[in-house]
Amino acid sequence: MNKFVLAAAVLFVGGIITGAEAQERGKGGDPEAGKTVARQCVACHNLDKPDAKPTGPSLLGVWGRPAGTDPQYAAKYGPGIKESGVVWDNEEILDRYLENPQSVIKGSRMAFRLADPKKRADVIAYLKTLK
Repeated sequence: MNKFVLAAAVLFVGGIITGAEAQERGKGGDPEAGKTVARQCVACHNLDKPDAKPTGPSLLGVWGRPAGTDPQYAAKYGPGIKESGVVWDNEEILDRYLENPQSVIKGSRMAFRLADPKKRADVIAYLKTLK
């Protein structure tokens, strides 16, 4: 019985690793699922009100926008993000940023980390819809 449980566990973990490797960073997300995950983002970010003044920059129109350029948040950006040269139009960079902001932009004030790769892909897909 123990050998069966061990074999099943190895196959299960192997399937997860293979699945994660097969899914490219940030790609293949579901925007509807991302909308649900993004509920966590509203603790700091605005998702639907252009004139709101949240703790963090607005995520409206973030896809394609250079980092550190939301005019409503301009005075609050950390120095690292303004000089980063990052443009939020690359799924892999945004995926890495959501996983660990400091690994992409030193001095980023975003403390939140989204560990689950599927949830990151979903959030990225959702962020692309915010105009």
